Amino acid sequence: MAIGWYLNNRRPVDLLATGVTVASCISLPKIGITLFIWVSKPDLPSIFLSIFGTAATLLGFVIAASTFLTAHVRTAEFDILRNSKSYNQLLAIFSSSMYRLALLMFISTVLSRSNAQFAQTSNIIVLSSACYATPAMLILIWATIRILAVGSATAESRR
Repeated sequence: MAIGWYLNNRRPVDLLATGVTVASCISLPKIGITLFIWVSKPDLPSIFLSIFGTAATLLGFVIAASTFLTAHVRTAEFDILRNSKSYNQLLAIFSSSMYRLALLMFISTVLSRSNAQFAQTSNIIVLSSACYATPAMLILIWATIRILAVGSATAESRR
């Protein structure tokens, strides 16, 4: 039930969560609570390029997971998935994850070359992009685990 609601309202919820997270990271240190340590000016290029590498690795996972889905969904074990009314949402999760990770890769690469005087702004932009990509990855991992469970449960019932 909660997952269905989230899938139907994914973008606004993700944007709200991103906004709350970034606002918390900006405003809470003013009252003495630190959730996040901002990247210092000399470390910006290496940290942002590391974020790029991490996002590229996760994008590889997304592509592998979508390849798995494409290859296996045609088998009889996955009839229940293929015939479900939320199958289109599953495809939207894959494409959303790809777009969000590609956006994070692009932003972190471009801002790794930004001027040091814009370090705080660059930090906020990369943090926002990373926070926006995170829920898409989490729901994708959850969906992949659920798909594997459907396939294995169907295979067990046939034995």
